[in-house]
Amino acid sequence: MAPPPELSELVHRIWVLRGDASGPAPFQRAMPDGRAELIFNLGDPFECRVEGAVVTQPRALLVGPSLRAMEIRPTGAVDLMGVRLRPEALSAWLRVSGGELVEQAQEIEDVPLRLHRTLLEQLADLGDDGRRLAVLRRDLAKGARDVTHDGRLRAAVDLALADGRARPSEIARTVGVSHRQLHRLFRARLGFGPKPLVRLGRFQRVLRELDGNGRRPIASVALRAGYYDQAHLARDFRLFAGVSAARYLREARELARNFIADREEV
Repeated sequence: MAPPPELSELVHRIWVLRGDASGPAPFQRAMPDGRAELIFNLGDPFECRVEGAVVTQPRALLVGPSLRAMEIRPTGAVDLMGVRLRPEALSAWLRVSGGELVEQAQEIEDVPLRLHRTLLEQLADLGDDGRRLAVLRRDLAKGARDVTHDGRLRAAVDLALADGRARPSEIARTVGVSHRQLHRLFRARLGFGPKPLVRLGRFQRVLRELDGNGRRPIASVALRAGYYDQAHLARDFRLFAGVSAARYLREARELARNFIADREEV
């Protein structure tokens, strides 16, 4: 769901996910989209596979902007609340450089978040989604009031994610900054340059098409999303997903498809 107006500079979406994993669940790939996530687990633990090792995720965590898929699986009842944050807003909110957050998944207590320390417990005590959302929005709004936002950077991020064919030089010209200045802004606030974000936007477009119609030829999907050819897409699949497109389509994706950017979160 879209955030309320007072959070629109910080938050991209707020989402709720419920389900039940009966029996051993396979690992699934939560694909990167350049955005960070605040995740509150009010159900059974999730596990994450990192370089072959399986670890239990914290109940409340911040997953920083990433350029690689995260392999996760539920261990029982799924009851998650999440906040998908705007790429350029997280470092300003936390008052740290963007590079400190990239590829990091940390327990919220270990991050200088401006959230109430008992927020997870408050959410767990409320069984109603409406009341949970009200508490979450109120707490986020308190920490977002004094954050300084850069409208040019926000516009550049939106352009990068929306158009898989956009060149960083064109984005810079559109928002009224130099190419070098745009790169500096991205590095400072996101931790990486504009080109990887353009590539992620294009890659996510492919994931949305495959999720909606997995039988469409991969080559056709690649061209529609802005890739030169299927080989071009294959390189991005290896980079962002860690596997080929064919293997991705063979894997279980019931959980993972909920982390495809701009799906309707319910």
